[in-house]
Amino acid sequence: MPSKRRRRSRVAQPSRKKIVLLVASVLFVGGLLLFPLVFLAMMGESTAAVTAVEKADSYAAVRAKRLAQQLRHDLVSDASEAAITVSQEDVNGIIAIAMRGAKRLQGRVNVTPQGIEGAFAIHMPQNPMGRYLNIRFGIDPSFYGLHLNYLRVGSLHFSGDSALDIGEFLLNIVAGGGLGSLLRHAIKSIEVVGSSATIVYQPIPDLKQRLAFFRHKLKGVRDELELVANAEAVSTYYHQLCRFGDEVKEAKKLSLGYYMAEAYSLAAIRTQLGGDPVAENRAALMALAIYLGSTRFESFVGEVVTEELAYCRDIGRRQAQLANRSDLRLHFIYSAALKVISDSGMSFAIGEFKEMMDSGRGGSGFSFVDLAADRTGIRFAETAMDSRGGALRLQKMALKLVDESAFFPKVSDLPEGISQQLFESRYGGIEGPLYREYVRDIVSRFNQVPLYNPWL
Repeated sequence: MPSKRRRRSRVAQPSRKKIVLLVASVLFVGGLLLFPLVFLAMMGESTAAVTAVEKADSYAAVRAKRLAQQLRHDLVSDASEAAITVSQEDVNGIIAIAMRGAKRLQGRVNVTPQGIEGAFAIHMPQNPMGRYLNIRFGIDPSFYGLHLNYLRVGSLHFSGDSALDIGEFLLNIVAGGGLGSLLRHAIKSIEVVGSSATIVYQPIPDLKQRLAFFRHKLKGVRDELELVANAEAVSTYYHQLCRFGDEVKEAKKLSLGYYMAEAYSLAAIRTQLGGDPVAENRAALMALAIYLGSTRFESFVGEVVTEELAYCRDIGRRQAQLANRSDLRLHFIYSAALKVISDSGMSFAIGEFKEMMDSGRGGSGFSFVDLAADRTGIRFAETAMDSRGGALRLQKMALKLVDESAFFPKVSDLPEGISQQLFESRYGGIEGPLYREYVRDIVSRFNQVPLYNPWL
């Protein structure tokens, strides 16, 4: 009997090997869970690295457009070298415009004869690690190549060469074709005079083809994850819009509301058959954006417009109007689609940027009418994707959309054609009190529209 008890005792006790494996497993799993927390703790900080930022104005928008046009031209040229000169004011103006769309971002760049220094602060959601993710960097003037002096992410410090090596490696993996290496070595020199920097660079050969290859890689991810909308569902709505367009093709002008009523009536039927109302509304909206806006929106959902259907989109684009204007149809549809793709802050910032550019020389002038169409398009998309009731309310009101007042406010009395000088001096730019007053008025207007106010 005693020997049996001893045998049972030995069996009941775990072996030393199992204990070691158990402890090792706990430490490994704990390390995996702890590492991100430690990493975040090292990066998070209690104060922002930058507080004084530039003001976004129409002058910055015009300069940003000019720089973008030059870069687009030079990057695809056959020249062996190209140069671009940017001032501290130019860069900070572009950052200020970006901050309009990314509310949690603050940034500023200082350009001096000693080099270029930049600081960005991202206001992070509530967490115990720190309120801000701060990024700081310094670039030295050089007669040859890109000389990154340092990169700091929170309390993590990287030497310039290490940061460039990591960036080059990651971009080579993500984009393929050695694009990271090409971009790194494309910069030939950086010369700083006063508060302006002249960057001499070599245009990247076959850039269009390389970007097309990168888009092809992203397409696989997009199709698998359905990041924006289901391509098959979008195609179904597009077919419906084509059939409707054929029926009304003799009409010279037709309200956008008729096309929207057609799309969302179908969305209501598909929802009743078991579809998700938000997913159906999103697919309908992307079909409207492709049919009445631009086929470029296809790149976010997959192939929709087949060769046999390519002709029909011209019918809708020729006749569909909002408030008796084709341009307002585009403002509304583009902003709504951009809301689906991104978020309302970025969508509104894009609308503001376009209007600020228009206020410059050669543009049609700043238009609060266009801005109202942008804002209302965003509000429409928010309602369409509101799972708490807005999505179904839109479908129930589908047939009422033929009357534009059901989804679009009165805008004809809003000012437009405002010159750049007048926009800055009278309205104070997009930070001025009079501009903000008009924005509040626009918001008040669409809050009185039935679709957006369930209490009406």
